[in-house]
Amino acid sequence: SGKDLLNLINDILDLSKVESGKLDIIPAKGYLSNVANMLKKTFQTQMDKKNLAYTVTIDKTCPELIETDQLRLEQIIKNFVSNALKFTEQGSVSVRFSRLAERRKDEGSVQRVAISVSDTGVGISKQDQQIVFETFKQLDSSLNKIYKGTGLGLSVSRGLSVLLGGNIELESVKGRGSQFTLLL
Repeated sequence: SGKDLLNLINDILDLSKVESGKLDIIPAKGYLSNVANMLKKTFQTQMDKKNLAYTVTIDKTCPELIETDQLRLEQIIKNFVSNALKFTEQGSVSVRFSRLAERRKDEGSVQRVAISVSDTGVGISKQDQQIVFETFKQLDSSLNKIYKGTGLGLSVSRGLSVLLGGNIELESVKGRGSQFTLLL
Protein backbone atom coordinates (compact mmCIF):
# COMPACT_ATOMS: atom_id res chain seq x y z
CA SER A 1 0.00 0.00 0.00
CA GLY A 2 2.95 2.33 0.62
CA LYS A 3 4.14 1.83 -2.95
CA ASP A 4 0.61 2.49 -4.27
CA LEU A 5 0.41 5.70 -2.25
CA LEU A 6 3.82 6.85 -3.50
CA ASN A 7 2.80 6.15 -7.10
CA LEU A 8 -0.43 8.12 -6.61
CA ILE A 9 1.45 11.08 -5.15
CA ASN A 10 3.99 11.02 -7.98
CA ASP A 11 1.22 10.88 -10.61
CA ILE A 12 -0.58 13.84 -9.02
CA LEU A 13 2.67 15.83 -8.86
CA ASP A 14 3.51 15.03 -12.48
CA LEU A 15 0.01 15.95 -13.62
CA SER A 16 0.09 19.27 -11.78
CA LYS A 17 3.54 20.06 -13.23
CA VAL A 18 2.39 19.20 -16.77
CA GLU A 19 -0.79 21.28 -16.45
CA SER A 20 1.04 24.28 -14.96
CA GLY A 21 3.87 24.13 -17.52
CA LYS A 22 6.45 23.60 -14.77
CA LEU A 23 7.75 20.19 -15.86
CA ASP A 24 11.25 20.37 -17.28
CA ILE A 25 11.97 18.26 -20.33
CA ILE A 26 15.63 17.35 -20.64
CA PRO A 27 16.31 16.03 -24.12
CA ALA A 28 19.36 13.87 -24.71
CA LYS A 29 20.34 11.24 -27.22
CA GLY A 30 19.55 7.74 -26.05
CA TYR A 31 19.52 4.23 -27.44
CA LEU A 32 16.13 2.67 -28.07
CA SER A 33 17.73 -0.69 -27.26
CA ASN A 34 18.29 0.54 -23.68
CA VAL A 35 14.58 1.36 -23.37
CA ALA A 36 13.66 -2.04 -24.82
CA ASN A 37 16.00 -3.87 -22.42
CA MET A 38 14.62 -1.93 -19.45
CA LEU A 39 11.08 -2.94 -20.45
CA LYS A 40 12.07 -6.61 -20.72
CA LYS A 41 13.77 -6.61 -17.32
CA THR A 42 11.06 -4.61 -15.57
CA PHE A 43 8.04 -6.63 -16.71
CA GLN A 44 9.14 -10.14 -17.74
CA THR A 45 8.73 -11.71 -14.27
CA GLN A 46 5.23 -10.25 -13.85
CA MET A 47 4.23 -11.44 -17.33
CA ASP A 48 5.55 -14.92 -16.52
CA LYS A 49 3.52 -15.02 -13.30
CA LYS A 50 0.34 -14.37 -15.32
CA ASN A 51 1.41 -16.80 -18.08
CA LEU A 52 1.31 -14.02 -20.67
CA ALA A 53 3.47 -14.10 -23.78
CA TYR A 54 5.62 -10.96 -23.70
CA THR A 55 7.71 -9.60 -26.55
CA VAL A 56 9.69 -6.42 -27.05
CA THR A 57 10.94 -5.81 -30.60
CA ILE A 58 12.71 -3.03 -32.47
CA ASP A 59 12.14 -2.95 -36.23
CA LYS A 60 15.29 -2.87 -38.35
CA THR A 61 14.15 0.43 -39.88
CA CYS A 62 14.06 2.13 -36.47
CA PRO A 63 16.91 4.51 -35.61
CA GLU A 64 19.34 3.31 -32.95
CA LEU A 65 19.36 6.71 -31.25
CA ILE A 66 16.63 9.24 -30.62
CA GLU A 67 16.79 12.59 -28.91
CA THR A 68 14.13 12.95 -26.24
CA ASP A 69 13.74 13.02 -22.48
CA GLN A 70 14.50 9.37 -21.72
CA LEU A 71 12.97 9.47 -18.23
CA ARG A 72 9.63 10.77 -19.54
CA LEU A 73 9.69 8.41 -22.52
CA GLU A 74 10.16 5.48 -20.17
CA GLN A 75 7.43 6.78 -17.87
CA ILE A 76 4.90 6.78 -20.73
CA ILE A 77 5.84 3.35 -22.05
CA LYS A 78 5.95 1.80 -18.55
CA ASN A 79 2.43 3.12 -17.99
CA PHE A 80 1.23 1.51 -21.23
CA VAL A 81 2.84 -1.84 -20.35
CA SER A 82 1.57 -1.70 -16.75
CA ASN A 83 -1.97 -1.13 -18.01
CA ALA A 84 -1.63 -3.93 -20.57
CA LEU A 85 -0.42 -6.27 -17.83
CA LYS A 86 -3.22 -5.20 -15.49
CA PHE A 87 -6.05 -5.60 -18.01
CA THR A 88 -4.84 -8.81 -19.71
CA GLU A 89 -5.71 -12.11 -18.06
CA GLN A 90 -4.62 -14.39 -20.91
CA GLY A 91 -2.86 -14.12 -24.21
CA SER A 92 -0.08 -11.63 -24.81
CA VAL A 93 1.43 -8.21 -24.40
CA SER A 94 3.85 -6.88 -26.99
CA VAL A 95 5.93 -3.75 -27.37
CA ARG A 96 7.11 -2.70 -30.83
CA PHE A 97 9.44 0.14 -31.80
CA SER A 98 9.08 1.19 -35.45
CA ARG A 99 9.77 4.08 -37.80
CA LEU A 100 7.09 5.94 -39.70
CA ALA A 101 7.54 8.39 -42.56
CA GLU A 102 4.79 10.96 -42.97
CA ARG A 103 4.21 13.53 -45.68
CA ARG A 104 3.11 16.90 -44.38
CA LYS A 105 2.20 19.78 -46.67
CA ASP A 106 4.11 22.40 -44.74
CA GLU A 107 7.11 20.33 -43.59
CA GLY A 108 7.76 17.81 -46.34
CA SER A 109 8.67 14.32 -45.16
CA VAL A 110 8.88 13.81 -41.40
CA GLN A 111 10.37 10.75 -39.72
CA ARG A 112 8.60 9.59 -36.59
CA VAL A 113 9.24 6.81 -34.12
CA ALA A 114 6.22 4.79 -33.05
CA ILE A 115 6.28 2.80 -29.84
CA SER A 116 3.23 0.55 -29.66
CA VAL A 117 2.04 -1.55 -26.75
CA SER A 118 -0.55 -4.16 -27.75
CA ASP A 119 -2.45 -6.59 -25.58
CA THR A 120 -5.19 -9.20 -25.78
CA GLY A 121 -6.95 -7.83 -22.71
CA VAL A 122 -10.40 -6.47 -21.95
CA GLY A 123 -10.29 -3.75 -24.61
CA ILE A 124 -12.12 -0.42 -24.67
CA SER A 125 -15.29 0.35 -26.59
CA LYS A 126 -15.14 3.09 -29.24
CA GLN A 127 -17.33 5.47 -27.23
CA ASP A 128 -15.13 5.11 -24.12
CA GLN A 129 -11.75 5.59 -25.79
CA GLN A 130 -11.43 9.31 -25.00
CA ILE A 131 -12.60 8.88 -21.41
CA VAL A 132 -9.52 6.84 -20.47
CA PHE A 133 -7.33 9.93 -21.05
CA GLU A 134 -9.35 12.16 -18.73
CA THR A 135 -8.03 12.87 -15.24
CA PHE A 136 -9.46 10.60 -12.52
CA LYS A 137 -11.86 8.98 -15.03
CA GLN A 138 -12.29 5.27 -15.21
CA LEU A 139 -14.59 3.36 -17.49
CA ASP A 140 -16.52 1.31 -15.00
CA SER A 141 -16.51 1.39 -11.22
CA SER A 142 -16.87 -2.40 -11.12
CA LEU A 143 -13.65 -2.71 -13.14
CA ASN A 144 -11.92 -0.39 -10.67
CA LYS A 145 -12.75 -2.84 -7.87
CA ILE A 146 -11.17 -5.66 -9.88
CA TYR A 147 -8.16 -3.92 -11.41
CA LYS A 148 -7.60 -0.95 -9.09
CA GLY A 149 -6.18 2.32 -10.33
CA THR A 150 -6.39 6.07 -9.99
CA GLY A 151 -7.34 7.19 -13.48
CA LEU A 152 -4.19 9.30 -13.70
CA GLY A 153 -1.64 7.28 -15.68
CA LEU A 154 -2.99 7.88 -19.17
CA SER A 155 -3.77 11.51 -18.44
CA VAL A 156 -0.18 12.08 -17.30
CA SER A 157 1.11 10.11 -20.31
CA ARG A 158 -0.91 12.22 -22.73
CA GLY A 159 0.47 15.44 -21.20
CA LEU A 160 4.03 14.11 -21.29
CA SER A 161 3.66 13.02 -24.92
CA VAL A 162 2.72 16.58 -25.90
CA LEU A 163 5.73 17.97 -24.00
CA LEU A 164 7.94 15.53 -25.92
CA GLY A 165 6.50 16.83 -29.20
CA GLY A 166 4.41 13.75 -29.84
CA ASN A 167 0.97 12.30 -29.38
CA ILE A 168 -0.77 9.09 -28.36
CA GLU A 169 -3.06 7.02 -30.55
CA LEU A 170 -5.41 4.32 -29.30
CA GLU A 171 -6.91 1.42 -31.20
CA SER A 172 -9.10 -0.97 -29.26
CA VAL A 173 -12.02 -3.34 -29.50
CA LYS A 174 -13.91 -4.24 -26.35
CA GLY A 175 -13.18 -7.85 -25.43
CA ARG A 176 -10.29 -8.15 -27.91
CA GLY A 177 -7.53 -5.95 -26.59
CA SER A 178 -5.93 -2.56 -27.09
CA GLN A 179 -2.98 -0.90 -28.75
CA PHE A 180 -1.57 2.34 -27.35
CA THR A 181 0.98 4.02 -29.61
CA LEU A 182 3.29 6.86 -28.69
CA LEU A 183 4.34 8.79 -31.80
CA LEU A 184 7.48 10.93 -31.49
